[in-house]
Amino acid sequence: MTRPPRCSELERRVREEMDGVPEVYRKGIVSVEVILEAPEHPVLEAYYTLGECVPHQVPWDIGENGEVLSDLVIYYGSFRKLAESDPDFDWREELRETILHEIRHHLEARAGTYELEREDYAHEHDTRRRQGLAHDPRYYHHGREIEAGCFEVEDLLFIEVALSRRTWDQWVGREVTLETPAGPLEVSVPERSGPSVFLDLEDEPITIAFTEKRRL
Repeated sequence: MTRPPRCSELERRVREEMDGVPEVYRKGIVSVEVILEAPEHPVLEAYYTLGECVPHQVPWDIGENGEVLSDLVIYYGSFRKLAESDPDFDWREELRETILHEIRHHLEARAGTYELEREDYAHEHDTRRRQGLAHDPRYYHHGREIEAGCFEVEDLLFIEVALSRRTWDQWVGREVTLETPAGPLEVSVPERSGPSVFLDLEDEPITIAFTEKRRL
């Protein structure tokens, strides 16, 4: 069991982690601040913000023209709450991942690309679905498409199976074999109850998304 960190301990670890980041990736990061708050999601249960990248545009008459600078914020309160509620929570590893995550947000803001924001959106809506809340029925499309109909959202693989309404209704309960990057999978077609119906496999980090084929 890992005890919750003291604030001074987490601050020291933040400095050590930032010192280990190559300077080329730290360029444009103005500050890294540890604050006491524990921002909790307004809807999702036990969903805390661990860190945040706050980019801002430099005026054209200061520094490099149009350069994007960022402040990074680490929420000590969130780390403490999660460490107190989960004995397996490794705050040191989570801190490292959080810092790298926020640096990636910074780098994408400087480059004008926002792939990580799309991944964060997909992760939030996956959590919404698993908690029985309203969600985007095709949120996994915001993940990384590794091949046609297959999407990665963090360490989860989503495999989309698009069926016409008629075929779906005919195939309910039928065992079908899907060819996937993880190999062939046999699954039972669920009843159609919305634009997307998700089947989470028990032994694999894989979710099958049965969707109604869109008409052209």
